[in-house]
Amino acid sequence: MHSRPASLRGREESEGKEDGVVVSEVGWVAFARRNRERSNLLWQTREGKRREWRAKQESQALVDIEDDQQQNENARVSVSTEQQAIHWMTGLAERQQRGRRKRGKGKSNCFLPAVRSR
Repeated sequence: MHSRPASLRGREESEGKEDGVVVSEVGWVAFARRNRERSNLLWQTREGKRREWRAKQESQALVDIEDDQQQNENARVSVSTEQQAIHWMTGLAERQQRGRRKRGKGKSNCFLPAVRSR
């Protein structure tokens, strides 16, 4: 019927047409190609959005750092924020430990029959 292979013919005929209107490429081939193109587009836009977001976050972080420095210079606190953070973290670790210990209690005698008079 046609002398050229179907893939070439389909590509040439689909040039300059609306996206997804392919005459000679049949069924799944066209479908797969269309999907691939669409997902590429989506991926590119998503990457762009991600880049913008990252840039925005970084600039915001810089602004935050500058604000923190200003506040530190404005109010020389007796306890430095780093020490406060360390103190809080140790307290957090202790709190977590305590919670874990409490949770583990019920399992030591789980195989015994339930005793009501405790």
